[in-house]
Amino acid sequence: MGPRRGSAATGASGTPPPAIPTGPRAGNFPYRSTLPTPAPIRYAPAASGPGATIPGGRLLPAFDKASEERLARLRADQAKLEEDVKILQERKRKGLFQWERTKREAEKEGFRAEVAEQYLLGEVMME
Repeated sequence: MGPRRGSAATGASGTPPPAIPTGPRAGNFPYRSTLPTPAPIRYAPAASGPGATIPGGRLLPAFDKASEERLARLRADQAKLEEDVKILQERKRKGLFQWERTKREAEKEGFRAEVAEQYLLGEVMME
């Protein structure tokens, strides 16, 4: 029994089918590169501003009173936390300044003690 009609081994007319690539290199043929590339989608910039102000216009009312109150509380909490962070950073800065100053004084006093010890041992020449 021979191959069936229209099978994968031969085309409908008995000729072998064209070599259609499969696998990872299938997209590297010239007929695929002739397809037009889609144009990039362009969006209007979101940060372009609120738009023109209408003279005599008014603000939109709040959608939900509870959400407005919650937002006001969150903003107050944010301001309080920012103030706390500012105070902590100032305290840390003062502490680091004090630490550096104390370190310099300790080095200076250590040098003085070393010079005094050398003087007592007679290692310092007197002029």
